[in-house]
Amino acid sequence: MKTILNKMKIYSFTIVLFFVFGTSLNAQNTLAKFKFEDAEKAYYQNNFEECIGFLNETEKILGEKAPNILHLRILAGNKLLEADPNHSYDRILGLRLQCDDYLTNFDIPGLEEKYRDVYEVSENLSNYPESREAFDKMNKALDDANNFKKEIIENYLIAIGGRDKVAAIESVYFLMDVDGNVRNRHFKIMAPDKMTSYYSRGEGADDDNRKTSIAVLNGSKFYYIIRNKDGIAKNVDYSLGMKDVIRVNSFPELHFFEEGYEVKDVKTENGLHQMKVVYPNGANEMRYYDQTTHLLIRIEYLGFYLRTAYFYNMQILPNTQIEFSDYREVNGIKFPYSQTEFSKIGKDELTTTFKFDKVYINEFVDENDFK
Repeated sequence: MKTILNKMKIYSFTIVLFFVFGTSLNAQNTLAKFKFEDAEKAYYQNNFEECIGFLNETEKILGEKAPNILHLRILAGNKLLEADPNHSYDRILGLRLQCDDYLTNFDIPGLEEKYRDVYEVSENLSNYPESREAFDKMNKALDDANNFKKEIIENYLIAIGGRDKVAAIESVYFLMDVDGNVRNRHFKIMAPDKMTSYYSRGEGADDDNRKTSIAVLNGSKFYYIIRNKDGIAKNVDYSLGMKDVIRVNSFPELHFFEEGYEVKDVKTENGLHQMKVVYPNGANEMRYYDQTTHLLIRIEYLGFYLRTAYFYNMQILPNTQIEFSDYREVNGIKFPYSQTEFSKIGKDELTTTFKFDKVYINEFVDENDFK
């Protein structure tokens, strides 16, 4: 009888032990499931660092690796590498080891799709340096190239007066005599998004009745006012055609290394440094700087887009090029007093030269010019 009771006690203890540990195991599995779901959510929200953090917690709870965890870890790590391929060689090496681990240990029926994902990541890693030495060499070359870009731009800003003086410019007014001072052409700009261009008859340029062919850009508003000789005005509004607020800036070089801009394809030929610049709105152009004087010599506008170009243009035609010369100093800043525009539309080639007579910095421009 005593033996039977002892057996019953052992049996009861075994049941309790199984119940306690079984419950604990189920709780762990549930918690691990929640953590993994959090990792998936973070991944689809492009929070890849957070995703990897949740995967670390999931693996810690389970106490072992699992194919679904490693698969998602590889995908998240690959996204981080794509976003910043020069982050570190350790990131590349770690991703390679993870891919090798998965491809070696998880060739399992039912996981073919995930296996293909990892295989493609592994194949793509061949595009990255194979050693730490090669990685360091590549990064040095990139650093040298970036420093060269910045040196070209900084030399230009120094050549025209210095970064601080250029940054202090809030408005510029260009005046050009036409037809022996019978008519004047005016260009006024005010950062960040205002510009006007108009003709005037004789003196009294600020008298609205003397203004003709007025073009005004004010933020997202863009319109023309055309006056005939009797002073009757016709207003043509193009605001509906404006997709974006255009940034008016005579010196975009101040912003080339800010987020949204891209400077690439830098090379030096025939005494000119040339570079391609892509703007935040997608517009792109080639800019050429003299290797000796460091001054801007030419801009080639690539494609067709509406934006304010250097100093005065509101609309750039396809295949347009502008050359700058006759730099003169105004209040410590050098401006090109002569600008020649070359455009081609179909078989027609157009050449227009603007020779400015006066340039004013932070003078004779106010909000009333853009109403």
